Amino acid sequence: MGGTGGALSRAPFRQVGALLCDLSAMEAATPLPFSSVHVRNGRLAIDALVVDDQCAVRQAAERDDPARFVVEAIEIGARVLDREQAATDTDFVKLEFERAAHQLNQEFTDRAKGVADRLDQKVEEAFGAEHGHVARVLARHFGDESAGAVQHRVKAVLDEVAKTMRDDLRKQLTSDTTDNPIVAIQRSSLKVI
Repeated sequence: MGGTGGALSRAPFRQVGALLCDLSAMEAATPLPFSSVHVRNGRLAIDALVVDDQCAVRQAAERDDPARFVVEAIEIGARVLDREQAATDTDFVKLEFERAAHQLNQEFTDRAKGVADRLDQKVEEAFGAEHGHVARVLARHFGDESAGAVQHRVKAVLDEVAKTMRDDLRKQLTSDTTDNPIVAIQRSSLKVI
């Protein structure tokens, strides 16, 4: 707004001249540093990607076709990452398997210990020296203090058989029939005399 006569003069927006170090475009025209990566139709598209890795920069600069180098680097890197991921997955599966095997072994050991303890308890109940079922049955059938013990039954049967045999022998020896051997000897002696 200067000048005479009320006319507007057009002055440049920038009031100072361009500096020698200010060679870049205006701020509004500077593209944002965001890269765009898309996967479409089995292909990878990368726009405005900036790589700051010095090794990658040096090798790309040494090549005749830097674009081909970038494609090869991505392909090789992807294969290496894929192998590393497979190795990581394998290690994870192996560790999970070992953990599950250890846990299963521990559970099996605990169950086996429980079964062994229960078996010991049942064996003690059945065969224990003082209170076991077998010890009580043996004491009942073979103990001296038991009237129903086998040896007492055998003795009772033998006593009964011996008594019966004595009675039969007494009857035989005291009878006047020819079944009595003494009577037969007496009769034959009397015939001879």
